[in-house]
Amino acid sequence: MADLEKYPDAVWDRFFDFAVCDEKSLSRGEVQERLKKLGIDLTKAMNTVQQALQTARAKEELSAAKAKRTGLVNAVNSLVVHVGESLRDKVRQLIEQRSQSDLQAAYFRKLDAAASNEDLQSLLDDMHRLEVWNKGQDDAKPAN
Repeated sequence: MADLEKYPDAVWDRFFDFAVCDEKSLSRGEVQERLKKLGIDLTKAMNTVQQALQTARAKEELSAAKAKRTGLVNAVNSLVVHVGESLRDKVRQLIEQRSQSDLQAAYFRKLDAAASNEDLQSLLDDMHRLEVWNKGQDDAKPAN
């Protein structure tokens, strides 16, 4: 054991008063007063504990956010696939309903070659422009 004579008796008295004290019978204010009287500053320890609690809370929130993000990403991905499929179906229906035989074959080839939603949207835009252009040509023909 360490040399007991290393510390003066007053230090040992303060130590035993603190160590043997029945803290359950003391109020918070009494404990703080006693710690202050003994020269014990718990500010740094309290800051460390509070920081550890904040870190634990932040980790829990991050974990919850990661789990929520995974669910949201899955939901968005399923919507994107669904929207892509329905856009392709919509284009197919438009081709079947509005196109003439030669033009219809060309549109179906473009539809089969379309790999992304951007390709499908471009095909829809082209179909719309050609339809508008054809209507303009029909309106420009003189009536016989």
